[in-house]
Amino acid sequence: MSYIGKKPTDVPIEASDINSTIITGQVAEASIADDDLILISDTSASAIRKMTKANFVSGVGGGGKIGQVISTNKTDTFSESVNTEVFSGIATGLTVAITPSATSSKVLVIVHAAMGIDGEHGLRFQLFRGSTQIDLGAASSSRARLSKGPMQNGGAGSYMMYATTNFLDSPSSTSELTYGIKIGHTSGSAKTMYLNRSHDDPDDASYGRNASTITVMEVLA
Repeated sequence: MSYIGKKPTDVPIEASDINSTIITGQVAEASIADDDLILISDTSASAIRKMTKANFVSGVGGGGKIGQVISTNKTDTFSESVNTEVFSGIATGLTVAITPSATSSKVLVIVHAAMGIDGEHGLRFQLFRGSTQIDLGAASSSRARLSKGPMQNGGAGSYMMYATTNFLDSPSSTSELTYGIKIGHTSGSAKTMYLNRSHDDPDDASYGRNASTITVMEVLA
């Protein structure tokens, strides 16, 4: 007996009572949008439950798994005149944006930056999420709060030094986040700082230019 379009009374619905085109006639979803609701069969409660994409990813992703990886590889150069005791603006072209799938996710940030300057000065940098400085040392009197440095540019104007950091950020956000760095030095006067080239930048096969990279990974809770 068919119950299609009727409410059964104390009689279980059988497979023959359901038109198979309800499911098989539909096109399978290839992806899940942020505002989609996902239906889950809860066998322990004999019920169908719904959840958001963020909750679904958090529930099935497993703690510590990587949800997404985004990287920017900067191959051209950046330069800016930087005064003593301050830092540049966010280095142009060495930023990366990521949108976490859940507020419980963390973001692992990895930076490799080739920096140059005129003279054997200490080079340093700060890591930022938007306008918020992260991966920084504790406050202590007038000491700058750095991500890494100062590291000496020991070869003077024809050389670069390589700065790196990795930091596990907890942004508690599902909005787009942009990460980048600001660079600075220890000279007592203004100096032009560079990424991916030395100050002298000799046109010589013994020297060269570099690439700098910033990579972010969403770590699921």
